[in-house]
Amino acid sequence: MLAAALFLAPGELGAQTLEAVRERGFVNCGLVDDPTTPEGGESRFRLGLDFCRALAAAIFDDAGKVLLFNALPASALEHLAEGELDLIARLSAGDAVARADPGVRFTAPLLVDGQGFMVPLPRGAANLNQLTGEKVCVAEAGEARARLEEFAARRSLDLDIAAFEGLEEAAAAFFDGTCDALSASRIALAGLRAANGGPDGYEILPDLIAPDPTGPFVAADDADWLDLVRWTLFALIEAEERGITAENAAQRRVDSDDPAVARFLGRSGSLGQQLGLDDAWVVWIVGQVGNYGEIYSRHIGEESPLKLERGPNALWSRGGLLQSMAFQ
Repeated sequence: MLAAALFLAPGELGAQTLEAVRERGFVNCGLVDDPTTPEGGESRFRLGLDFCRALAAAIFDDAGKVLLFNALPASALEHLAEGELDLIARLSAGDAVARADPGVRFTAPLLVDGQGFMVPLPRGAANLNQLTGEKVCVAEAGEARARLEEFAARRSLDLDIAAFEGLEEAAAAFFDGTCDALSASRIALAGLRAANGGPDGYEILPDLIAPDPTGPFVAADDADWLDLVRWTLFALIEAEERGITAENAAQRRVDSDDPAVARFLGRSGSLGQQLGLDDAWVVWIVGQVGNYGEIYSRHIGEESPLKLERGPNALWSRGGLLQSMAFQ
């Protein structure tokens, strides 16, 4: 990855973002991560990187035409609003809401995180109701403790909440057996689990205190660019829904007898042209980066050290929250 200082000329974004990107020859991609999270950050970083690679593939038929910038959330949003970035690959939808920044727009969820629970195996609880009366470790810092207390009250769960200064201290207490469960974001829990024995020793419960959608942000002054970024994400999800993979995307475009697949992959219709792209743009994306499931698997799921179950990041047709708009 390339981490560069943000010395781009302000105002490059605007009503002609796609044209500016084409003239420049690459996508300026902002990547951020939460420095308070001790584990799992690299996987989230790489998920955002692959989304920017997908966007570059859609525009250039070359997923490598990306320049990466690393910044903290607040400064990244400022750089985006000022036109110094084409997009921020993945950030919590709540970040811009908290800032009330009219200069940026959230597009769609790329990853749904949220505060959950981890328990030890084999005696760990299979669901939240079995945590009644159990001691739950949580970080005092941030909003994790407050969210846990509100959730327990709302669900009438009698939890013995043990708060520690930070997540590292709470995790240490959990792994030494002081607590029966640990509450933190699911991604952070998966990272901590990977560093302490993996899924054979600990289970992350499917329950979420509250979902936290995270995804790409763009500047608010270019609706066409917002649509392009949003539909790139939808294309990754739709490809998984239709079983289109990096291995078969090109061939499916040639031989599929499904009219919807032919339209989606650009053999018929003009979906790409409507976004200012080549009609083969979806084939370029999936062929070079994979569909959503393939990306999730290699960075967060079974092929990664985190091995985190899809949970809310499963397709809507499989009990999750991810859904594409119709490609018509």
